[in-house]
Order: sequence, then structure tokens, then C-alpha cells
Amino acid sequence: MLIEQAEKRLVFSVCSIKRSTSPNATRHFTQCGFTLLELLVALAIFSIMASMAYAALNNILKADVILRQQSEQLAALQHTFTRMALDIEQYTGRSVRDPHGDKLAALVGMPQQLSLTRTGRANPLRRKQSHLQRLRWQLEEQVLYRESWPVLDAAQNTQKQRIVLLNAVENLQLRYLDQQGNWHVQWPPLKPLSVNNTQLQLNAVEVQLSVTAWGKLRWLFELVNSFK
Repeated sequence: MLIEQAEKRLVFSVCSIKRSTSPNATRHFTQCGFTLLELLVALAIFSIMASMAYAALNNILKADVILRQQSEQLAALQHTFTRMALDIEQYTGRSVRDPHGDKLAALVGMPQQLSLTRTGRANPLRRKQSHLQRLRWQLEEQVLYRESWPVLDAAQNTQKQRIVLLNAVENLQLRYLDQQGNWHVQWPPLKPLSVNNTQLQLNAVEVQLSVTAWGKLRWLFELVNSFK
């Protein structure tokens, strides 16, 4: 009796093993992997995510380039303001002579050009030279230049030094304020005497710039000391 029951159990176990290795079981195993449709969907999702990541990275790089350009433009603008402020602050009343020998005022101002004599000329090598310097601001082809000469009374063959202060300057307008609060488009004015027949003095210089990146700017530089 016990032997018959053991034989039946053995036969049942063998049948179970055969069923587990049947073709149907193999099909069940293959169905646990990825189908072609699932792979295509996964690739499509990955492509979309990669495109979004690339677009985000591209925008970040563009923003970084724009930020760097704006930083450089702002630094150039600040440098221009500082340079002009120092030139006006160190203005002195020493007149000069042009290459033809004609006398020029210490400050000669026009609507788009300004020439002046300033002190505080740098001399790091301690050469024997004057501490005064003649210079000029000038707008030419949308570039604002600062020109300077090694001597005050320049000859025709005197070489000037020219540096760029600011690029992309669409317009430059200069005005000159006297001690009575009147504005002039040139200095010295055509009528240098006031109503009291006293010599007019220059108190401030107004600089109006139209810069491509910043629009219209207005700077007012006050003279520390007023000279005739």
C-alpha cells in the first residue's frame, strides 16, 4: 500500500517537471522581456528627454555669453566714466599753442569734442617731463577716443597717443555750464563776458551719450576749481 502511494507521488512529480519544461512555459518566459513596441516607446521618450536637456543646456550657454558681454560692456562704461571724471577733476588752467603757433584756451569745448589741459600725468619711470598733459575726447565713427600728446605745445610732427574709451557710441553731446547757471554749446563762449562785464568761468561739463547697449546716458562733471 505504501509502495503504491510512493509510486503515484513520483509519477506526479515527473509530470510536473515535464509540464514546466513544455513549450508553453517557454513562451511564458519570453513574454517577461521587452517587446519591439516597448523598445520604440522607450527610445522615443529618451530622445525627447535628451532634446529637452540639450535645449536647456543651450539656453544656459547663450545666457552665459550674453551675461559676459553685458559685464564687459558695463566695465567699459564704468572705465569711461572714471577716465572722464579724472580728466575733469584734474583740469588746470594752462593754455597751449597749436602746431601753427596759435594760442588755445586751457579748455576748448565743442558739441562733440573737448580738449583740455590736466595735471597728474603718470610718470612711473620718473622721467624728466612735465606733470601736465594735453588731451582730447573725440567721437569718430561711433567710437569714443581719448587722445593725448607728450608735450603741451605740440609741433606738427608730434605723435599723439590714441586709445579707445568706448565702442558702439551712437551720439555724443557736450554742454558747458558757467558760474551764472547758463548753458553753452561751446567753450569759451562766443560772448565771454557776463552782463556785469566779468569774465565767465566754467563750473561743469555735461556729457550726453547714446550707447547701443545702454541707451541714453547723462553725466555731469563739476570742476573742483573754476578757471577762466
